[in-house]
Amino acid sequence: MNLNVTLECPQCGGPVKLDETVRLFGCPYCRVRLYITAIGEFRYWIPPGDKLSEELILVPYWRFKGISLNIKKGTTEARLIDTSFLAVPLKGFPKSLGLRTQSLLLRYLTPETPHFCLTPMSFKEIFPVIQERLLYAENLSVMQEAGSVRDTLYQCYIGESRSLVFQPYYIKGSNIHDAITRIPLPGRPELMDVGVNKPENWGLSFLAAICPECGWDLYGERDSLVLYCRNCNSAWSSSEGSLRKIDFMMVRTKGQCSLYLPFWRIKADVPPIELENYIHLIRFANLPRVPKTEWQEREFYFWLPAFKFQPERYLNIAKIATVNQPEAEPATTVPKEDIYTITLPPEEASEMILALLFEIAKPRKTMIDTYRDVKPSVKNIDLVLIPFQENPYLFVQPALNMGISKGLLKYGRNI
Repeated sequence: MNLNVTLECPQCGGPVKLDETVRLFGCPYCRVRLYITAIGEFRYWIPPGDKLSEELILVPYWRFKGISLNIKKGTTEARLIDTSFLAVPLKGFPKSLGLRTQSLLLRYLTPETPHFCLTPMSFKEIFPVIQERLLYAENLSVMQEAGSVRDTLYQCYIGESRSLVFQPYYIKGSNIHDAITRIPLPGRPELMDVGVNKPENWGLSFLAAICPECGWDLYGERDSLVLYCRNCNSAWSSSEGSLRKIDFMMVRTKGQCSLYLPFWRIKADVPPIELENYIHLIRFANLPRVPKTEWQEREFYFWLPAFKFQPERYLNIAKIATVNQPEAEPATTVPKEDIYTITLPPEEASEMILALLFEIAKPRKTMIDTYRDVKPSVKNIDLVLIPFQENPYLFVQPALNMGISKGLLKYGRNI
């Protein structure tokens, strides 16, 4: 479930309520269209329902949401994750936020937030603890009939999103109280050996949704990570709190097109596996095709959807696209047809390369024997738009023999 965030419009000060996934929004009062960007993870805090006379201390929690993929010897399993974890080494404080982030309105943490906050541990420091807890829960739920636990060879995540949520507390007498429930914490925890600071600027920005080159309105969905300008035929993504122009490519079609779906085309080295050209792919995936000499010059790319949806189907679509290796060319215009929103950044897509290798390898034992030595090294990432035709239930790409359910796409917007 997504968080709900409330803020004042930076242009007119009117109240605005947003889903946490929203990046592009229009103020209902002044009608200005703004694009939300940040440097690093988004940061929120939970304001108490009533004003308190006591000084608040904001305690950070890392929130982690996505779908875990567990690669096992004979199969790939998936599980939805939505958890939070205390981001400071303090005893006596709740280990997670529970359900309150789903039932309360949050606000962005800004330098103007009039409270002190504890300095959180980095996600890199806290993630091994989160992962250990997740793996423990996974193992409890996948016991074999004989009672033994099936080992996970490799674990990765689809649609991974993380943010910092600060929970308010206050000191009254000798007790620390939860500022939401007003109930003192048991055991008299102490705020010791943790840095306390005023909220700092972490790069939250609200940018006008107009093309930096020509001043035209940018086109995109509310949750899109990439916006398009149909006037000067450019594409823009957020980078370090600003809009950055990016190149994109297209797969051409002779038939009708109802929708373009975005894919990340990734060039990567995966030693000790040799996957430099199409002939290498034929051998690795044991494809029923007779190699041609010219295929030695046909470069190999990993193709991964640039949008979130059901994980097993995600890997299947990535496998179909990667095995078929569509031909793409630089785009000269933004297509007039609809473009499906990009919700998966390229950095997260590249983390799926090892899982995709497990799906492509035939036999699977090829990867089981070598996966510990595989260290993917990304060399280049391109955004490619692939045209799809629409029928009552699916979006279909006939040349690739690929179909994607409309229901799965709708479900993916909530991951």
